[in-house]
Amino acid sequence: MTARRLLRTLIVPALLAAPTAAPAGEALDELRGATDEVLRILRNEELGEEDREEKIRSIALKEFDWRVMTRSAAGRHWRTLNDAQRDRLVPLFRDLITRTYLEKLEHYSGEEIEFTGDSVQEKYGTVNARVLRTDGKEISLVWRVIRHDAGWKVYDVVADGVSIVRNYRDQINEILTSGSFEELVSKLEQKKQQEQKKGKES
Repeated sequence: MTARRLLRTLIVPALLAAPTAAPAGEALDELRGATDEVLRILRNEELGEEDREEKIRSIALKEFDWRVMTRSAAGRHWRTLNDAQRDRLVPLFRDLITRTYLEKLEHYSGEEIEFTGDSVQEKYGTVNARVLRTDGKEISLVWRVIRHDAGWKVYDVVADGVSIVRNYRDQINEILTSGSFEELVSKLEQKKQQEQKKGKES
């Protein structure tokens, strides 16, 4: 299974799965609280599919630090971008991630998450867990988080050693090394339009 396919399959269950008890730290508690909120939405039979997806997307937008995530994905190229280019890139990258990974709710099939602890060093931390699949297999999961005044925000998710940020960093680096920023923006906008069209047809 490719890294992109693995992430697509695992990130949504990671956000939606039923959490189980674990040693609680501040970062872990906040992330588990967001997961509980998503579960309440999924179990609300009065919500239509569009309303359910919109509410879950809203939680994802709130729980991730999209600027830090985009900066990490851009890698060394971030330093070469001016403020206007950075402001263009962040929402495009955010839309790509949310549409590709967070709207594919059909991948959730009852997996559970067992939170196993968290580790914090100054303003950075990790929350560790394992996904308990219905076929009995386990998948390691790590949320990389950063502390803000309003709480902890996720800036990367690593599933079985495969990082969202690293996956896209390789792709962005290839485009910006051989092409231009405008080419990167064009590709992201095309991807967004393709996902929007696919959503309308489904």
